[in-house]
Amino acid sequence: MEMLPTPSQAKEFKLAVYPSLDDCAFAGRKIDPFIPLPNSEAFQFLRERLILRHRCTLHLSSGRVFEPQPSMILPQLYLSDQYTATSPQILDDLGITHILSLTGSDIFLNTGDRFKRLWIRLEDISTENLSIRLPETTEFIKNALAGGETCRLLVHCVWGMSRSASVIIGYLIASQYMAYDDALAFVKARRPIVRPNRGFERQLRAWEMERRREIENALEVGLRGLDLEREAYDRETASHGEVRDLVHVSDIVV
Repeated sequence: MEMLPTPSQAKEFKLAVYPSLDDCAFAGRKIDPFIPLPNSEAFQFLRERLILRHRCTLHLSSGRVFEPQPSMILPQLYLSDQYTATSPQILDDLGITHILSLTGSDIFLNTGDRFKRLWIRLEDISTENLSIRLPETTEFIKNALAGGETCRLLVHCVWGMSRSASVIIGYLIASQYMAYDDALAFVKARRPIVRPNRGFERQLRAWEMERRREIENALEVGLRGLDLEREAYDRETASHGEVRDLVHVSDIVV
């Protein structure tokens, strides 16, 4: 005979699927009282979610605990951990349409085909090549946000601290022409745990310098074009002036 979960198991399973209302500020959410049987697929899913929730809970040096939760960086752009990114309820509440996943594995990423998703295998180590991924991730974010107010993008890694934050910082550097330090401060003000690893920081600073050189080159080309237009205008003006002077002198002689 199948046994129902104990009250303590039921409580843990409930936490595994639904983050607390206080953590995610979704007051008034109705919690489904359904508790699955231990040998069911739903039970195994909840067990995996419980493991993932514990993995994504950060115990900070300050003694505080940072629970899995989404952070709004821009009106249509959210940053989160992997637990939050695989919660159907939270994805629905946020109105997410696009998901950008930056993890070493896609084991927990089966959230259905209703999202436009990009998964990039990326490890959170200082030797990982982030730079080669930034053009693709920046383009994905840009296209998602350009889809209109109904399009909302969630970018995540495991904790929403290094990989996903770095990609969003890279987007801000490229699209908003921010310096690395300004972009980092902007994102960190909205998600305090953000901390790119040192290798990512070096690559993002190099990304900033590349974007700055592109802007400087574009300005130089633009200014050179303006100089050529000015020279052509001056020649034309001078030519018209000489004609007017000749006509004026001729009129006097007559």
